[in-house]
Amino acid sequence: VPIGEVIVRDEDESIFSKESRRNTGPTEVSEYGTIVPHPEVEEAPIEEHNKRAGKRTGSKSGSFERKEGDLVKDYVSYMEAHGHSLHSYKIKPSTSVRKLRIDLFDKSIKEIIEAKSSARREKVRQALGQVLDYSHIFNMVYPEWEPRQAILLPSKPSEDLVKLLLLYKVSCIYKNSQQLFTRINVDESEIEAHLRV
Repeated sequence: VPIGEVIVRDEDESIFSKESRRNTGPTEVSEYGTIVPHPEVEEAPIEEHNKRAGKRTGSKSGSFERKEGDLVKDYVSYMEAHGHSLHSYKIKPSTSVRKLRIDLFDKSIKEIIEAKSSARREKVRQALGQVLDYSHIFNMVYPEWEPRQAILLPSKPSEDLVKLLLLYKVSCIYKNSQQLFTRINVDESEIEAHLRV
């Protein structure tokens, strides 16, 4: 594990500011006496999500990624028009060599958002697991932020999936029949109301 000052090139500074890259220190010692590196989080351009989404044009998975990329782009435009500041982040868990991507982070309300191309059960379950994992890692690096969680979908999921999300305190953002973004927020009254249905 490298120790000491990290050298940042000028071209790196044009993409990531010093404040946009953070870890909680080089390493720590686990309860078993092993050395464990801390997770890392760095800000990344949202545009990278859209570039990745357009790569696999000839496959079914490529179609899903394009739909997801378009949904992210539409949501960012909508929220920025309402004064919000949205970004993307790359995170590297302490036990992984591979970086993961947080689709969106709304700095205005400190909310981690995972987008999916469909409101089907498998996609919602996947998004729920991802956003909870990202939040867990984010909390280790930015404990003062206490981020909220939400998933972003192209349509409203079934009622039982909404209940599932609210049970884990994850808000649901989706496009309604008029193609406007709607959200079911997490608060105690809404959780109780959905659980009674």
